[in-house]
Amino acid sequence: MEVKIFYAGHNNFGNRGCEALVRSVSGLIRENYPNCEFITPSVNIDLDARQWADAKSKSGIQFIEAARFPSKLKWWNRVRRFVPAVEKVGRPSYSLPSHIRDAIQASHAVVMTGGDTISLDYDLPSLYDHAGYIDEAKQQGKKAFLWGASVGPFSRLPHVEKLMKSHLSQYDAITVRESETFRYLSALGVQNVVQVTDPAFTMYPEAFDYQSILPAGAKGIIGINVSPLIRGFRGDEASKASLDRDVALFARELAETHGYGVVLLPHVGPLDGNPWNSDYHYMKGLVEQYEL
Repeated sequence: MEVKIFYAGHNNFGNRGCEALVRSVSGLIRENYPNCEFITPSVNIDLDARQWADAKSKSGIQFIEAARFPSKLKWWNRVRRFVPAVEKVGRPSYSLPSHIRDAIQASHAVVMTGGDTISLDYDLPSLYDHAGYIDEAKQQGKKAFLWGASVGPFSRLPHVEKLMKSHLSQYDAITVRESETFRYLSALGVQNVVQVTDPAFTMYPEAFDYQSILPAGAKGIIGINVSPLIRGFRGDEASKASLDRDVALFARELAETHGYGVVLLPHVGPLDGNPWNSDYHYMKGLVEQYEL
């Protein structure tokens, strides 16, 4: 049987976690459906195809142009800044572009990946954008799955929590990757929730020459990832600079005092080299500033 899956919640491989989820979920599904194809939205197909050169031949990945962020949600977000009460009116709806609707129509099911996209971490417009894909899938009578996710919590915004409980009930099955989400959704009364291992841990290793990037370390090697996003939780520039310094001093102490080799591992690094929200550029700046 030829099966097609549409991936929602994903639009690029610049986030290595998102890439890992697409790779791992595709691999898991292909264990039971070897010829399954995966329609995968991308904001830059050339870059993503270069990042995963055998995506189509080995894993059945079919890249399509990702939808732009809905203008209706942009306008709704502007209005709520001046009239916060608009949030409580209800979840704004919007229409997906025709090529996305057609891709969902051509699929047997929609799988929401992205890890933590169904949360408040990226604000309401992002949350409602992702929810719209499931709305479309159910309108077309398609199966919808939330796979290996961390969900919510939405409790600090009770009106949103109510809306999201209704939204989550649309999924045919929800698998969550940690106990906190499982407890939260169970307490919320959401059905069909199963706790699983993060699917990214099921990826098979691919051989490459890693010796050139590993430093010497008498006690072994420690990998560290630091995201520039955490700087946003610091209130002023002095506090942000303090964070930068602490990260650098921690890495130096591991190496110079405790004898570990330290590798800085970027989790997010836009494939076009854009420094915005780039772990690579942030950590590279720390190396240069503190001479690590």
